[in-house]
Amino acid sequence: NAAQASPDRAERNFAIIALGQVGGASAINVLESMVSSDDAYTKTYAALALGLALRHAERQQSAAVGAMLLNQFRAIRVDRIRGAFALALGLIGYSQATPELSAVLSSHAPTALRSTCAQALGLLRDVAAIPLLERVLNETNEPGLRNACAAALGVIGDPETIEILNRTMEEHRGNVVISGSTLRGLGLVGDRSVVAVLGEALRSKD
Repeated sequence: NAAQASPDRAERNFAIIALGQVGGASAINVLESMVSSDDAYTKTYAALALGLALRHAERQQSAAVGAMLLNQFRAIRVDRIRGAFALALGLIGYSQATPELSAVLSSHAPTALRSTCAQALGLLRDVAAIPLLERVLNETNEPGLRNACAAALGVIGDPETIEILNRTMEEHRGNVVISGSTLRGLGLVGDRSVVAVLGEALRSKD
C-alpha cells in the first residue's frame, strides 16, 4: 500500500491525496486511521484526503467522520494541521463546525489559519457565516485574509453575498487590493447576474 509504506515523503503525500480522490469505503477506512497518526504530514494530508473522499458520501457517514474531525480540530494546537482539518470539514459539508470555524476567524489567531477557516466556511455554504465574513472582509488589512473572505462569500453565492461584494466594490473603488479581492469573489459566485458588475469594472479601466 503506497499510502502507508512509501519511504519518500512527497510520494507518500501524493499517495494519500490520491486515496481521497479515488474514494470508496476502503480508502475512507485507511484515511480515518491515518488522521490519528502522530506524524504531522500524514495527519495533515489524510485530513484533506478524507474531505475529498467524503464530498459525495452519504450524510450519515459524513456526519460520523465530521464529528471526529471536529473533535480533532478542537484538540490540535499546530495551526497548519488545524487548517487542513478546517478545510476537510468544509469539503464534507459538516455544518456543525460553523461555530468553531467562525470563532477562529473572528479571533486573533494567525492570519493563515483564519484564512483557511474562512475558506472552510465558504465551502460549507452556510448563510449564517455571511455577516462575519463581511465584517472581516471590510476590517482586515491582510490581503490573504481579505481574499479568503471574498472568495468564501462568492462560493456561498447567496443573493446577499452578491450585494455585499457589489457594495464593497463601490465603497473601495480605486483600491486595487480590495477591488481585486472583491472581483475574485464575484467570479466565484457562479451566477450570471454578476456579469454586468464585472463588465462595468472592465469599462471603468478603459
